Amino acid sequence: MILKYTEYSSAKDIAKRYNRKGKCDFRKCKAICCRFTVTGPFAKEAYVQYIKNMGYKVETIDGKRYGVMEKPCRHLDPRTYKCKIHHRKPIPCRHFPIPSDVVYKKVRKVCSFFFDGKGEELTMG
Repeated sequence: MILKYTEYSSAKDIAKRYNRKGKCDFRKCKAICCRFTVTGPFAKEAYVQYIKNMGYKVETIDGKRYGVMEKPCRHLDPRTYKCKIHHRKPIPCRHFPIPSDVVYKKVRKVCSFFFDGKGEELTMG
């Protein structure tokens, strides 16, 4: 089953659905989830070459190849690692993390959130 963000009214709903535990400790991880962007996955070599030519580094995450670009969010304060728009940040930021999110898969070893059980797939659309 694929769920859409619009089906959730709050980050608490996300936490409940996925049995998410913990609290964001952005100082500990230095807001790692806000310092890069990911695109993909890419199965065909032609797409991998294209994304490399666009400046992305290709990484294998959970067996799939993704383009990863070091690009901090423009709302991230690089000295304090605080979000400058914390109280009005977009839905994907408020709902982060979920288990199927590739950004979470990349940072899960340093993220202070964790999950008790498997969640459903969630898309941005």
